[in-house]
Amino acid sequence: MRKLITKSKLSICVILCISVLIIRTSVISAIIVNSVTYSSTQLSYSSLTPHDAISITSDSDFEVFPGLGTAEEPYIIEGYNITTTYVTSGILITDTTKFFIIRDCFLDTRGNGIYIENVTDGKAKIMNNICLNHWGNGIYLFLSSNAIITNNTCTHNNIGIYLEQSSNATLLNNVCSNNNYGIWLSSSSDSTIINNACSINNVDGILLYSSSNTNVINNTCLDNNIYGIRISRYSFGAIVINNTFHNNGYYIFGTNIEEFLTYSIENNLVNDKKLGFYINLFNINLSEPIYGQLILINCTELIVSNQELSNIVDGLTLRWCNKTTLINNTCNNNFCGIYLRDSLSTTIFNNTCSFNDKSGITLWFCSNSTFINNTCNFNGYNGINLYYSNSCLITYNLLQENEEYGIFISDMSHDNTIHNNNFVENYPKGSSQAYDDGTNNIWFDVEAKKGNFWSDWSGFGSYSIDGSAGSKDLYPLEEDVEHTTTEYTSVESTTDENQLDFTLTLLIIAVLLITGRISRKRTRKQ
Repeated sequence: MRKLITKSKLSICVILCISVLIIRTSVISAIIVNSVTYSSTQLSYSSLTPHDAISITSDSDFEVFPGLGTAEEPYIIEGYNITTTYVTSGILITDTTKFFIIRDCFLDTRGNGIYIENVTDGKAKIMNNICLNHWGNGIYLFLSSNAIITNNTCTHNNIGIYLEQSSNATLLNNVCSNNNYGIWLSSSSDSTIINNACSINNVDGILLYSSSNTNVINNTCLDNNIYGIRISRYSFGAIVINNTFHNNGYYIFGTNIEEFLTYSIENNLVNDKKLGFYINLFNINLSEPIYGQLILINCTELIVSNQELSNIVDGLTLRWCNKTTLINNTCNNNFCGIYLRDSLSTTIFNNTCSFNDKSGITLWFCSNSTFINNTCNFNGYNGINLYYSNSCLITYNLLQENEEYGIFISDMSHDNTIHNNNFVENYPKGSSQAYDDGTNNIWFDVEAKKGNFWSDWSGFGSYSIDGSAGSKDLYPLEEDVEHTTTEYTSVESTTDENQLDFTLTLLIIAVLLITGRISRKRTRKQ
């Protein structure tokens, strides 16, 4: 393992964290935090002393260990190998007012490796330990603020390091891998998580829940199964700077725009490309393929095109965005391909959203959106989801071999029109390739009397759609629909709203005319 960090270097890190807090209210344009370097040494198991589980529940229990319990001479628990098949905590310390250090210990005790509860503010330091194979947590702090946790390795636990109601903590240079969660802070605000490696965890690398004003700086989050860093509810004012993600990404929770404005998210890399986090953009064209993940908040009249947003959490996220156009993007092998919420009048054209764990494209509370010529194949759930989303047009899309439905429409979604799409071998266990719980959703072109191609249609009569709406495609197509080969040419950014709307209108009309002409040639006459 690694040597203890020197006091001078620890002071540098503390000063850095304080500096970040000071600049929280200013605009952070670029902050690069260099990795903290320190020498390391491997713990020699042969040099560790075998020891039973340690339980300290009062100040007097410390007296068997060296030290005086003061800041200058803390009690020291070090050099122990605590291994047992019993479910217990390897080192348990509760209800103490004494200063103490736990360092250079190996813990494999099934319950919790190190358990700290109700320790007086700033008295605990946990340094250079190995905690593995715990059904609970590698290191767990409860009601114990201002702790320093540094240079520990926590693997194969439920949670590597878990802080609950333990604010103002410093987590520095820890390795938390192969757990369910790497680092989890719950109700532990004003903490600093810096230069940790949180990789190959089953869910999250780093999770903040109800932990405001926390600095997450210079961490490495590789190959976590879902989220690299997740900022969950009531974690206002997080600063997320100079973190590196690979095969996962960043998720941020927010119930309103004002909450998102409290976050500072800069200089992060996702799969060696930029994490784009933008608020309040207007009339911008994001066409240069420099992003590994894109999160857009309260943006208007944006064009997002030609992005490769794959092997992450949600490839492209839009919240409270209006009149946005998403064109020629690839969002594959994510948790969700494209995710829209509380957004209006979005045009989604010629995107590929396939092999995602959940669904290809999902809309929540999004109305007047248009889906044209998208490919949503081989997703773990549905190809396209509409939740509480109304008056959308879904046409000329390929929906193939999704584990569940090609298109799923929830209740409270009404007046959507779905026609000239190809549904191919979706939901093989079900009786239909689409689902409709909404109201007045039409599954065919009323004027042209043309519906959709269904690979499992019997060839006679209508096609029944699953769901309480009792919807039917009255005019199923005998042959699959040819998608347009028309390519989109980027529209230059302009402040003239009418010009942008006119250009997009021409584009949609051209697509419909071309594809309609091809379809008419190949589809039987009604």
